[in-house]
Amino acid sequence: IKNLDANGATNFYDAFNTAFNALDKTIRSESTSGCNIAILFMTDGQISEGPGANEVIKLVNDRTGQLSATFDRNATLFTFSLGQQADHSVTKSIACSTNGIWTPVDDFTGDLVTAMSSYYKLFALG
Repeated sequence: IKNLDANGATNFYDAFNTAFNALDKTIRSESTSGCNIAILFMTDGQISEGPGANEVIKLVNDRTGQLSATFDRNATLFTFSLGQQADHSVTKSIACSTNGIWTPVDDFTGDLVTAMSSYYKLFALG
């Protein structure tokens, strides 16, 4: 993550690939609690760089499957679409495919803090 630069483009694929690589490394080095795996993904845009929607969804499904098969760990993704210009379709599909939650956050009336902190409820409810 330290090596990422903001350049105005939106690349879901690279973001998820980086997140899953970090998870893989963390699990292999046993630098984790061994409990739940959650990825919180926020975007205020549409995919404008890198592979498209189908490839992103396939990557997420493949990598969550690898975590399950290799480490017996399930990953849940919580996605947040920030504002009216943000992608809603891909982010919702990703959350649903991992039994996560997709949350749209309105530009003017949305409460990002509450939206992002509510993910723990899914884990608390089991």
